[in-house]
Amino acid sequence: MWRQRRVMWQVLTPLINAAVYYIIFGLVLDTKRGVDNFVPYLCTGVFIFQFTQSVVQAGIQSISGNLGLIRALHFPRASLPLAITMVEIRNMLASMAVLMLIVLARGEPLTWEWLLVVPIFLLQSIFNAGLAMTVTRLGSKVADFKQLVPFIMRIWMYGSAVLYPATMFAKKLDGWQLALVETNPLLVFIELMRHALMENVTLAAPAPALWAEAIGWTLLVGIGGFINFWRGEKGYGRG
Repeated sequence: MWRQRRVMWQVLTPLINAAVYYIIFGLVLDTKRGVDNFVPYLCTGVFIFQFTQSVVQAGIQSISGNLGLIRALHFPRASLPLAITMVEIRNMLASMAVLMLIVLARGEPLTWEWLLVVPIFLLQSIFNAGLAMTVTRLGSKVADFKQLVPFIMRIWMYGSAVLYPATMFAKKLDGWQLALVETNPLLVFIELMRHALMENVTLAAPAPALWAEAIGWTLLVGIGGFINFWRGEKGYGRG
């Protein structure tokens, strides 16, 4: 029963957020201008961002919240952030089903490009696992870091074109600033998912470039996060 309620809220949370963001940004601030089908565009951004956000928020406390278990038993500590990632992957599968229904209900056609959802989801899942291990180690060393996570994630959301077209950045930024924003890993995953689920979407960069960046970020954060976590293996639970 508890698991069913958690999955239910995993789906409801991004839906409620999307509804609030649509009213504020889509209607009041009119950021939907220039986007043919803003509702699925917005929902895709919110759902994909929520996937990573949930992993980070749970991962930051995976060591500090299990100190008793860590001190009592000897087991690979990496299993804690990886278990969190697996739980969020399971929850995200339910969210993806809802997202696809929203996209279809809003008139987007079912095309062969929907098959790209699988590798995009896989890449983001590996990225999330590496990110979970990174924030887990950081959270175990700096107890107050969890207080900063909500602010960090909010800034990250605004820089990931969740609430408005990614092309808006090109109107305000140029040079290295624009390049930095457009290589944001969450922006890359969101843009790829929008490209897979929707037609006539103007991307921040050509699709091949986005795929290259997604693979690069997955390898860097996935492998780097594991190595970073493994190097601190013996210190977890002490103090």
